[in-house]
Amino acid sequence: MGVYHQALFASFLGDLLIFLDLNFLKIAATVILMSSH
Repeated sequence: MGVYHQALFASFLGDLLIFLDLNFLKIAATVILMSSH
């Protein structure tokens, strides 16, 4: 793996983690809203 590939992979992982975090927050908020009713 070259430095360029590592940087590309790291940014891809970062984007993936941010995407998963946002989805997790949305799911958690939905569950909390559902259970509070």
